[in-house]
Amino acid sequence: MRKLLFSIGVVFILNMALIFAQNLCPDPTLWTSETETYYLTDFDYSSQVDYKTGIVNTPSGNNRGVIIDWSTFNNQIPILRTTTIKKLLELDIVSKLIPQTPPDLSHTVYVYYESECKTTVSLWLNLVETPLEDCCDDGFPDPESAVNKELNAHTYRSKEITKQVSCGAKCCARVYTAYWHFDDMDHRYHFVLDDLTTVSITDCNSTTTFLDCDGNPLPCNSNCYDPNYEE
Repeated sequence: MRKLLFSIGVVFILNMALIFAQNLCPDPTLWTSETETYYLTDFDYSSQVDYKTGIVNTPSGNNRGVIIDWSTFNNQIPILRTTTIKKLLELDIVSKLIPQTPPDLSHTVYVYYESECKTTVSLWLNLVETPLEDCCDDGFPDPESAVNKELNAHTYRSKEITKQVSCGAKCCARVYTAYWHFDDMDHRYHFVLDDLTTVSITDCNSTTTFLDCDGNPLPCNSNCYDPNYEE
């Protein structure tokens, strides 16, 4: 009895080249160091974080810049999401950098952070199905011709497997535009957030350049995702 078994050959290519680079947000070395604490007074909970602030030159002129050191984040508010607490801390920091007087005068604050850049690399598989002779009963007519006929009937299947990999970093900023409004009814200042946008400060400064199968550099991108701020 002749049995025809199918073997699957896998062919793949993934090419890369390493190029080392560096990417930085504004240097906060000479900025003022501060600590911000957010209180949830009804429950006697609090959280805090260290940050630095200074004057930065931006497209709209000189504004306040902030870099928060989330490695110092100390969370003692168990009833809120971590990202929610971080947003509240950041908003507290921004509100303290905007002067209350004169009221109703908008100011801009840049909160800088580093965002990971990624690229999509592909693993291309050519799956080749080839019949191989295993055994043959006596009397099978012209077995060599039969096998060659099957060998000439290869079937190919192509499959692409993709993964996202880190290729560097870029500097981004959340830009707050806000002011303080004095309410004549309750005789208090109220913080008013006018606008909040996210901007790219630099392009991705790739620490690693990946090449596709044809030797062309793959794009290295970031949408300014911040794991400290977003779920």
